[in-house]
Amino acid sequence: MKKCKSQDYSYAGLESGRTCFCSNTPPPQDALVNDNSSCTTTCSGESSSMCGGADMMNVYETGDRSSGDSFRLTI
Repeated sequence: MKKCKSQDYSYAGLESGRTCFCSNTPPPQDALVNDNSSCTTTCSGESSSMCGGADMMNVYETGDRSSGDSFRLTI
């Protein structure tokens, strides 16, 4: 998430414990799931936090409101 914020992205999506997606566009409302039971993979760098799961992604706001493209980063 820090990487997305340092690049001025508004959102960070974490998937499969190691993959980070950065974007300035929020996920579509019809794709949101309020049940976190599917996000069961721990983060590789912080085992006390969840970083998605099988075909699931935890999405966080970074606090930045800049415009720009999306990118994918595997950590």
